[in-house]
Amino acid sequence: MAKKVGPYVGVTGFMSSTEVNKAITMIPRKSKRRLMVGVLMSSKTLAGQENKWPCRYPKKEVIADIFINNPRTLNLIHYSTDQPETLSAQLMEITESAGPHLDGFQLNIAWPLISQVRAYRKANPEKFLLLQIGERAMAQAGSMELFSKLVDLYLPMIDAILIDQSGGKGEPLNALKVTEYLRAVCDYPTLGLGVAGGLGPDTLHLLDKLVPEFPNLSIDAEGRLRTLRPDALSIEAMRIYLDDAFPILTGKEMPGLKFRKVCVPYGYEEHLQHYGSGDNMLRTPRLSRSTTSWRCPCDWRPSIISASRGRKWFRSHPSHRWIRWTLDRCSLPHSNRASN
Repeated sequence: MAKKVGPYVGVTGFMSSTEVNKAITMIPRKSKRRLMVGVLMSSKTLAGQENKWPCRYPKKEVIADIFINNPRTLNLIHYSTDQPETLSAQLMEITESAGPHLDGFQLNIAWPLISQVRAYRKANPEKFLLLQIGERAMAQAGSMELFSKLVDLYLPMIDAILIDQSGGKGEPLNALKVTEYLRAVCDYPTLGLGVAGGLGPDTLHLLDKLVPEFPNLSIDAEGRLRTLRPDALSIEAMRIYLDDAFPILTGKEMPGLKFRKVCVPYGYEEHLQHYGSGDNMLRTPRLSRSTTSWRCPCDWRPSIISASRGRKWFRSHPSHRWIRWTLDRCSLPHSNRASN
C-alpha cells in the first residue's frame, strides 16, 4: 500500500466515524490537501485506563471504527506516552489494533528515542510519521541551530514536523516564533512542515504571514473546535474552519477587512462611528447573510461590549465562549475583545 502524505488540513479530537463523514463532505473537490483525521491516544488509554480528557480520547477498542477508507483523508493517531523507552512496541501494538485504515502517527513526545523511531519505521515503512515540536521540545532544543540539528537526526525516519506550542489548549499561534522554526528546517526537501496552536474558525488570520512563504504548509486544530460543556467536537465550528482553511492555504484571501490589532481603548460608540453597522467588515460571505441565528455583535447593546466592563463580563458570563467566537469572527478592532 502506497504511503499517504501531506500537505493537509487537520482536525484532531474525532470520537466517531459520523463526525469523520461530516468532515469529509467539507473537503473541496479539487483540493490537493487531504483532511487529516486526528484521533488522540495515550499510553493510559492503550492500557485500558481512562484519560483525564475522556471526551477527546476514545477507548482503544473503537479507534478502528473511527477511521474511514478514503483517499482524501490522512488518518493519524496522535500518541503520547509515559514510557518512551518502549515506544516502538507500543506503536506496533496500536498498528495491529487500529485497523487497516490507519495511515500513521503524530508523535506528541519531546524528542523520542531515535532507536525506537527507527525500529518502528523499519517494520512499517508505509506509515506516515509526524513529529510534534511542542513547548517542551522547543525548550530542550534551546537555539535554532540545535533545533535544526535535532530534526536532522530524525531524517529520513520522519515525514513531517508540526510546530505546536498549544498542545490542544487553544492558545494562539505566535506567527513570528513559528516562522523562525520553519525557516530553520525548510531546506530539508523531503520534510513536510505544519503548524498548530489556537487555530479555529476565528483565528485563521494568524496564517496570513506564513502561507506566502510556506505554500505547502499543513495545519491542525483542536481546542477551538470544541464546545465548552460538554467537551465535544463542534460540527459547526469545524465546518467554518474547513470552509475557510482550504482556500486560505492556497493563497486566497478572505473577503472583508483584514484583522488588525489596535492598542488603544476602542469602545462601542467609536466602533459605530468608524464602521457603522459592521456589514463592511465581516471576513466571510456567510456571516453577512441575514439569518435568524446570527446577529452581528455590532447590533448588541452598548453595555455588553463597552470598554469599561467587556472583558470582565465575557469571563464571567456562562455564554462567554460563544460570544467570544462570534466577536472574533468579525474584524472588531476594540481592545476589549475576549481572546483568552
